[in-house]
Amino acid sequence: MPFNLAILRSDKTDEIMEMYDDQEEWWVGGHSLGGTSASIYASDEHDKINGLFFLASYPNDGSDLSGLELPILSITGTQDEIINRESYESASSNLPLATELYQIEGRDHSNFGYYGFQNGDGKSLISREEQHEEVTERLDDFIRSRQ
Repeated sequence: MPFNLAILRSDKTDEIMEMYDDQEEWWVGGHSLGGTSASIYASDEHDKINGLFFLASYPNDGSDLSGLELPILSITGTQDEIINRESYESASSNLPLATELYQIEGRDHSNFGYYGFQNGDGKSLISREEQHEEVTERLDDFIRSRQ
């Protein structure tokens, strides 16, 4: 990824799918701009994927997914001071009505990754490990319930 920003290579998904062409199901998503990048891919290539997830993220204005019958999960946290709440709410019009929203109490933006504290973020009330565990469990439940 250029500069470690998925948003600069939303087309990379096809390359990965070709590398693992024996896979029958594909769920795409990401954290922050990674989720936005996944929404760009999903809006163009929704027939290639089984579902989409956002981790402290939302689709960009050009990714209207509202008419798709695609399972979508959005996970946010109560301590996230990075995500633009107004833009997040506005972007919901680009999502199907059946989009599942899940909020982790005490979770911040930075602890989705391992890149350290992001300036301007809130203070997490749970450990990064606890946050990762809850996100993993929620994603696993979401995907398994749709297979």
